[in-house]
Amino acid sequence: TWPTQPPLPTPLAPDAPFQLVNAESLGLLTFTRAGGAWYIDRNGKLRLALNDKPRIEWDYATDTRLGLLMEPAATNLCLQSHSIGAGGAGTPWNQIRATPTLNATLAPDGTNNATKLVEDTSVTTTHQLTQNITLAATTAGWWSVMVKAAERTRINLIVVSPGMTTQSCIFNASTGAVVSGTVFVRKLADGWWSVDLPFTTVTGGVSNFYLRMDNGTTQTYTGDGTSGIYVYAAQVEMGAYPTSRIITLGSTVTRPADAASYTFVDELNPVEFSLYLEARWNASSSYGNDARIAAKISDGSNANVAGFLNKNGRSGVQVRSGGADQALFNGATDSAALTRAALGVKLNQIALSIDGASVATDVTATLPVGLTTLDLPGFGGHINDLRLYRSRLSDAQLMALAA
Repeated sequence: TWPTQPPLPTPLAPDAPFQLVNAESLGLLTFTRAGGAWYIDRNGKLRLALNDKPRIEWDYATDTRLGLLMEPAATNLCLQSHSIGAGGAGTPWNQIRATPTLNATLAPDGTNNATKLVEDTSVTTTHQLTQNITLAATTAGWWSVMVKAAERTRINLIVVSPGMTTQSCIFNASTGAVVSGTVFVRKLADGWWSVDLPFTTVTGGVSNFYLRMDNGTTQTYTGDGTSGIYVYAAQVEMGAYPTSRIITLGSTVTRPADAASYTFVDELNPVEFSLYLEARWNASSSYGNDARIAAKISDGSNANVAGFLNKNGRSGVQVRSGGADQALFNGATDSAALTRAALGVKLNQIALSIDGASVATDVTATLPVGLTTLDLPGFGGHINDLRLYRSRLSDAQLMALAA
């Protein structure tokens, strides 16, 4: 739960922060999401947040608080995602020399709903489950699953799509090692791992998604009829980056977007102010190059804006006045890493420091006008800290804050 922060006395001292988001509070912000959503808690467990309840996530492997999770709407196209193999052969999972044993062990959410994928005794061949999904052309997507070692410790995620070079990875769920392929991995509790494989369709059409076992040496082997591996929470979603898990049964399911906002009373100084953001975008220099704004102050439109964004996989800021860009800075930090950014705004004195680096400045900038509202859209990432100052801090102060 996020306790409500009481209003701070106003006017604030110029160098006193108005805490908008921190580790314990959403402050005075109003948070909305028109449905439930899953997240990973500090104990490495998969948890459900109900309608309009914010999600605070942790990196279980390092016991690091990631912060407030803010995501756009997303759709899981994979059916029977949390009861992998349910429905019988071919509806929707195809059983190819392997059989799913439902409710075989505790899943990451603490229910006894995880599936064990068990190989048959076929000789010198592959053992797998597949699902066929029709996708649009030239679209980025992700094939994801949670996996835990049993007798078999390695799993191969594969995507076969018309015109596309087959995408695959081999992951060792015993050691946490990526044996081959480009894949994002996240450690969970009780031996579970989340694995996300990127792909981009070419011509579109029916694509095939594989969960294939590996005997530790090869994917082509003679099964013993009893060995297997645990799987849970399969997901196929289209987008530049993977999002939190979405449960499906017999049809696709869309998770609503997160949003948070605050309408200023007199906390914002219209002629000069500073903003500090500590955040991570679910992106890298290779993915998510769509100028996703994490936090912005505006007049309720895109004409007058001061905000933090991800551009071309890099963290940066945008300041607009009267519909024209006044400052658009990108830092050197890959936005998938933790970013600390401090922005100062004043007539002809806009400055940005990212992670304590020397400030980038614009000395011919017009101020945005009519600023009234703070918005945190579902940008696809985490916000761990967000503060407003009623003055344009000095360059040295901005660098120290961002360090």
